[in-house]
Amino acid sequence: MKFTKSLGFIIFIVILVFVYFLYSTRDRIGNTQQSVKEVYLVATEFPPFYGEKLPGGGFVSEIITKTFNDAGYEVKIDFLPWDMAVNNAKDGVYDALYTAWPSEEREEDFLYSTPFIPNELSFFKMRESDIEFTSYQDLDVKVGVVKDYTYIKEFWESDLDIDLSIEERDIFQKLINNKVSVVLADKIVAQDILNNIFPESRDDIEMVGDSLDSLDQHVIFPKIRPRSEDLRGDFNKSFKKLVSSGEFSRILKKYNFEM
Repeated sequence: MKFTKSLGFIIFIVILVFVYFLYSTRDRIGNTQQSVKEVYLVATEFPPFYGEKLPGGGFVSEIITKTFNDAGYEVKIDFLPWDMAVNNAKDGVYDALYTAWPSEEREEDFLYSTPFIPNELSFFKMRESDIEFTSYQDLDVKVGVVKDYTYIKEFWESDLDIDLSIEERDIFQKLINNKVSVVLADKIVAQDILNNIFPESRDDIEMVGDSLDSLDQHVIFPKIRPRSEDLRGDFNKSFKKLVSSGEFSRILKKYNFEM
C-alpha cells in the first residue's frame, strides 16, 4: 500500500515536472519568435545597383539589408518585373519596395524613405545619328523608356513620341535595331547594359547632350500596411547610423561605386 502511494506520488511529480518544462519551453520559443522581426521586400532588376543574380543582390541590396538588420529585422527579398513589383507592393503584399524615384502620384500610395543613392538620367542615341538635345523640342523622334518609371514631370509633359518597354535592356535593344531613335536611362545602368549585354554595340552608342536630371532612389512603404510608418522610421534611423559609422561608405567602396 505504501509502495502504491509512493509510486503514485512519484508519477504525480514527474507529470508536474513534464508540464512545467513543456510550458516553459513553449514560452521561450514563443518569446524568441516574437523577438524576431521580419520584413518582406520586393525589388526588380536594376543592375549594377541591384539584381537577383548580382553578388549579394548588388550593393543597394546590401545597403538596404544591412540597414534593416541593424534595426533588428530579418530581410526576405523577392525579385519581380517592375510593374508587378509596384502593383504587389501597392496592394500590401510586401512591406516595402526598392527602389523608386520621387513621384507625386506614387506618394499617394507609398511612404518614402530618406534618399540614399542618386541616378543621373541621360538620353542616348546611335553615334551615327545627328540628333542633338538642348530642349525637348529637339526630340521630334521616337523615344524609348521603361514602362511605369516616373522619370521627371517635365519629360511626361513634353508631348514626345514615347515607346514603352518592360526593362532597360529592351530599350537599348530597340535603339540598336532602329525601332527608337533615342532612349532615356541612368548613365551607370546604360554603361552596364552596353558592357555586359550589348558589347558589340558599345562603341556605336553615345550620350546626347548633358545629363537631363538626377533622381534619388528611395525605399517605399505601402500606406495600406499598418506598420509602414514604423518601418520607415526604423529604416531611416538605422540608415543614418549606417552613414555616420562609415559603413555606408565602406559598402560603396567594396563595390567600387563613387557618389
